[in-house]
Amino acid sequence: MKEEFYFDGQAKSLMRILSPKREDRILIVGTGTSPMAEYFLKREFNVKKITSIDVSKENITNAKRILPDGDFIFADANKKLPFKKNSFDKVIIAQVLPYLKNEESSLSEINRVLKKDGRMVLSVPKGCFLNIINPVILFQRKREYQKENLNNILKKANFKEIIFSEGGGIYDLLNLITHCIFKYCFRTYHANPFKIFLKGMDRSWEGKSKGIVLMVECKKK
Repeated sequence: MKEEFYFDGQAKSLMRILSPKREDRILIVGTGTSPMAEYFLKREFNVKKITSIDVSKENITNAKRILPDGDFIFADANKKLPFKKNSFDKVIIAQVLPYLKNEESSLSEINRVLKKDGRMVLSVPKGCFLNIINPVILFQRKREYQKENLNNILKKANFKEIIFSEGGGIYDLLNLITHCIFKYCFRTYHANPFKIFLKGMDRSWEGKSKGIVLMVECKKK
């Protein structure tokens, strides 16, 4: 079955903030169940040097099947990364931080492999009342964040010029619930959101309204 990719409001916001260039060397921390970021960086932005890591061998195998020309590496972001200092221009770490044992240590390691003034774009779940129906927060007991505590963590990990934005809403949660039902009940991957979800997900990242996801842009000190 051919993989389908969708460019929703959150992905558009991330790419806009990242502002990828063809010559950038980009690290993606957390390949996930589908290499969507890798796909868009390659196909839409013509970025040539993309390295993607994940702690799941299944995710790495699946990513290599979907994008045979991708550079996918099995690596644990809880440990020292298998890269030299100052290796990357930019780093993406989307919805991965809550899974890491020691946020400051992992972010410091990401800081190490970034070049001077290299940029990181990070997204995390924001603490809010809608998380009472968020299956990841409820069943996996993953962390939520507010701007203040995330700002402190990033500063301790030697990042500067920390800029926050936020978005996402009920349709993002409905899509996540659908994804979890397909994954854990039907043992298959729900690749493309229903159209009504996708429209709502796009709207939630328009303007400057409060949302359920914090997105951060910052630089290496």
